[in-house]
Amino acid sequence: MATNNDEDDYMSETFISDSIKEDLRPSLIRSQSEKHRHEISKKKMKPYEKDKPRSLIEAINREKGLSKPISSDNIGFKMMQKLGFQAGAGLGKLGDGTTEPIPINCKNDRKGLGREAALKEIKQIKTKIRSEHLQKLTNVMDFRARIREKSEEKRDMIDLVQSQRACRDLDQRNAIEPEEVWFWPENSSKELESKVNEDGDSKSNPNDPSDNETEDDLGQDFSIHEKLQMLTLYLRTTYFYCVWCGTTYEDYNDIASECPGSTRSDH
Repeated sequence: MATNNDEDDYMSETFISDSIKEDLRPSLIRSQSEKHRHEISKKKMKPYEKDKPRSLIEAINREKGLSKPISSDNIGFKMMQKLGFQAGAGLGKLGDGTTEPIPINCKNDRKGLGREAALKEIKQIKTKIRSEHLQKLTNVMDFRARIREKSEEKRDMIDLVQSQRACRDLDQRNAIEPEEVWFWPENSSKELESKVNEDGDSKSNPNDPSDNETEDDLGQDFSIHEKLQMLTLYLRTTYFYCVWCGTTYEDYNDIASECPGSTRSDH
């Protein structure tokens, strides 16, 4: 039976010779080709890993490593076994201690330990500075309040002296002694007392409480502003007089309608 020359004869010398030539190629060329095919296959199997961030890959590998128990061939594990440790048992003499390793808290941000400590100290400094500023502001406000109070007290003293003089003049015109010692100027009260003693109209009686001046009689338990308020009320209701207007009005309705008010600020 004749054979077809166009078909390959796998038992022919020509085919065997060609196969030997294929096998005699340098091994270096074959290994590089295999390496290239292996890399292509690896990239096709894990195309997504190149898109993962490095921190995520490190975290996955770390979790894999921590999830695996320590190998019995580990030097540290062998040393713990010599000290009485048994795999799966807890720590301690009774074996009732922790059975899980202490977790590792890894810092995933760029904040170093020094930076966190610095930020904590800065926060404390800011709180201290704000407290000092508030204290200084309070002290300044207190100082200003004291200055303002002294200024107001000085004005009240001037108004009180003028009111005392007006009260003395009006009381004397009407032959009235001062209702309170401090309603008149201090010198006027002393002069009146001296005149009464010289005329002999009044003799000192140790048992008479009116002869013993108390702090209430002298008005020492009242502030200057409080004295001015009471004396102003006395002058306006008794004589219809306003010390700031410097006017004696006809009656209560007249002073109520014509006078701006009963304080310096009203005028």
